[in-house]
Amino acid sequence: MPVGANALENYNRVYARNGAGWVGVFNSANDDIGNAEIMDSENILPGIMDGGCTVVNVKLDENQNFLSAFCNGEA
Repeated sequence: MPVGANALENYNRVYARNGAGWVGVFNSANDDIGNAEIMDSENILPGIMDGGCTVVNVKLDENQNFLSAFCNGEA
C-alpha cells in the first residue's frame, strides 16, 4: 500500500479484470469497510477524483500480486 494509506482491511475493495490482470479501487470513506466485490468491467469501477489516501487505485497481475498502487489527489 502507498505511504499514507491505511491497512488493506480498512478499505472497501472493488476489482475488475482488464485483460492483462486486474485493476481496483479501494475506498475507506464508506460503510462497506472490509468488503470486496468483482465488477464485470473496469468501466464501471467507482470514479473518485480526490480523497487522498481514503481512495487507493491499484493494478495487479493475473495472480493478483500488486504491481502498483497510488492514492488519489486532494481537492
